[in-house]
Amino acid sequence: MSSINNTSVLHNCIIKSDAKSNKSDRKNANYHPSIWKDYFLQYASESMEFDHEAKSQIETLKKEVVKMLIDASKPISKVNLIDLICHLGIQYHFEREFDEVLQQIHNNHTKNGEIITLEDNLRSLALSFRVLRQHGYDISPNVFNKFKDVNENFNEELVTDVEGLLELYEASHLRIHGEDILDEAYEFTSTKLKSIATKLSPSLLAEQVKYSLNQSYHQSLPRLEARRYISIYEQYSNHNRTLLTLAKLDFNYLQNLHRREVGNICK
Repeated sequence: MSSINNTSVLHNCIIKSDAKSNKSDRKNANYHPSIWKDYFLQYASESMEFDHEAKSQIETLKKEVVKMLIDASKPISKVNLIDLICHLGIQYHFEREFDEVLQQIHNNHTKNGEIITLEDNLRSLALSFRVLRQHGYDISPNVFNKFKDVNENFNEELVTDVEGLLELYEASHLRIHGEDILDEAYEFTSTKLKSIATKLSPSLLAEQVKYSLNQSYHQSLPRLEARRYISIYEQYSNHNRTLLTLAKLDFNYLQNLHRREVGNICK
């Protein structure tokens, strides 16, 4: 597969109105800027060419991602991959695959609605809980009782696990009425993360903590979250180039499509 820098369609991401269009009184929609930097098309025909090339590459990359899901050796690796795909805004391509993977995890790693036999750390359990519940599975939050002390309070030692706290915080936003443990989890994690956020050295994790405290993933708009997360994810040195390329192509493909649709409506 071509690398991100060598992808042939990178320079053809967003339509620019021609001179005549600029002189008209037609209303313009406000779109997010391209995530590929500021490259513009000069003519609609070039836009159509971009769509054709992008769609072809998207289909190829989708097959690679499906293979990743199949080849992931551990259930938690599959959950991590599903969550990453969702953050990048490309989950709608893999709904059938997600259903199959999560159904298998639910069948093999839950009992009476409670997660069992998965990795026993806070981050993994909170992430698995959130992903399963987000996809419609009736999952019990009682698994989080193991992180309480003898006084039935969340263990203060959890403050050293920032990623775990952040995942539990995000999971707590999926609570329903009567789930006291998730109410407690929200109070505990939000208080601790607010304190931690002022002490963390500048980093991608610190940025994510501050953002989540302002707006949790569960409350975010999918397209805005995709645009934000793509920019963050590409800063990680170990990012998956296939996923990142697919996310960028897909974002710009949809942006281009919506742009043309609005243009046709306004004619």
